[in-house]
Amino acid sequence: MKRLILLIAALFLTNFATTQAATYDELKAALGDQALKDKVQVSILIVVDKIIQGEDTDAGFDQANHDNRAIWARRIMSNPQGSRVVAAQFLPILIVSSRAAAVEAILNASDATIQSQVEEIVDLFADGT
Repeated sequence: MKRLILLIAALFLTNFATTQAATYDELKAALGDQALKDKVQVSILIVVDKIIQGEDTDAGFDQANHDNRAIWARRIMSNPQGSRVVAAQFLPILIVSSRAAAVEAILNASDATIQSQVEEIVDLFADGT
């Protein structure tokens, strides 16, 4: 898992030009940024749809974990608040893994960057339980 988190951090950072790393206070504030929370929630819904449609076969997904992702996706779809709850779990990982970036870069991450990062960490949560 540590290797995956390091990979996520490396991928996230390659999408940002950093001039000054975010401070702890800025990272804490980013955790409460509603626009970023909303983007992560939408990204999770897109990932869930990809999994349900069987489109989780590209390089961003662990191929051996499809069955667990399907269980995870169905659990989210069966709960109207599921994507909001999962977004709250994903957001700290995304923010902390990008801590070397400037806070502006974190808060203004593109939809594609967020989508890519969410797809990279979905297998951390899709463990079949």
